Order: sequence, then C-alpha cells, then structure tokens
Amino acid sequence: MAAPTIAKPDLAAILQKVTFRPEALEVVFVDQARVACEGPGGASGHPRTFYTVGYEGYAECKYCDRLFVYDPARAGEQVEGEAVLALAAPGA
Repeated sequence: MAAPTIAKPDLAAILQKVTFRPEALEVVFVDQARVACEGPGGASGHPRTFYTVGYEGYAECKYCDRLFVYDPARAGEQVEGEAVLALAAPGA
C-alpha cells in the first residue's frame, strides 16, 4: 500500500488558523512527515516532542507553537517573525 500523499500547503491559510502574534512566529520547512521539536534554545527549550505532518501539510508544536510546514523544495529553511507573513503574502 502506498503512503498517503501530503499536499503542498497554502502558507497563508495555515497562518490564518494559527497566528496570534506574528512577531513570535517560527516556521521550519521540512521534507519528511515525522518531525521533532525541542523548542528554541536547544537544551533550555522544552522536552523533545515528535509530531506527524498531516494531510493539511503542517504540524504545530504544542509547547512552543513552532510550525513545521511540508515543502521539500525549501527543506531546512527556517523563517521567523514578521518575515513569515511576507512569505504568505499574495504573489510571494
């Protein structure tokens, strides 16, 4: 049986669901469905937690609200603060 396909998500639509403080946003682009988060600051962050990117194309850390967005073309890229909103702007 083939693995389910994860659609490339619409970043603007995701941000409408999860954004309360744009200056505190942190988005990490990933190319795998399974991700781990330890929070900002390494060992001073939070316990390591694992998440699965769902069909919606993203996972949100329940401790630090970091977003993991499935986009293989941008894997490894990390964007913070208001710069995230610029990525989600029409035509970006």
